[in-house]
Amino acid sequence: MLNISILNALWGILVGDKLDLDDQRTMGFLTKFDKFLRENGSAVSPIVAILPRPEMATWPVLDHIFGFSFAKITFGDAVSFIQSYVDSHKKTFDPDNIRDFTDLMLAEIEKTTDSSSSFYGKMGWDFF
Repeated sequence: MLNISILNALWGILVGDKLDLDDQRTMGFLTKFDKFLRENGSAVSPIVAILPRPEMATWPVLDHIFGFSFAKITFGDAVSFIQSYVDSHKKTFDPDNIRDFTDLMLAEIEKTTDSSSSFYGKMGWDFF
C-alpha cells in the first residue's frame, strides 16, 4: 500500500489538509490507486505509447492486456476525489493568503496574461 505518512505529507502540501484514513471513500480510492500503480508499473505498459493509434488500447484483447479500462476508471475516481478539495479552494481563495499548492495554482491562473500558457483564462479554469 502507498506509504500513508508520505502521502499525507504530500496531501498537506497540495491541499493543506490531512486525509481521513477512517473514511471508506478515501481508503477505497487509495487501495484502487495502489493496485493501479502496482499493475501498470510493468514493462508492458509503455507498449501502449507505441501503438499506431491510441484507441487501439481500448480493443478488448489489448484492453485486457494493458488494463486501459481500469486506468481510465482509476483516474476518473482520482479527479472525483480531488474535485471537492479544488471546489472548496475556489470558494475560499484569497490571493493575499496562499495556503498551499492548490492556492498557488489558482493564483497563477488569475494572474496569467500569456494566452499560450495552460494557466490562461478559460483553459486554466478548465484545468481546475
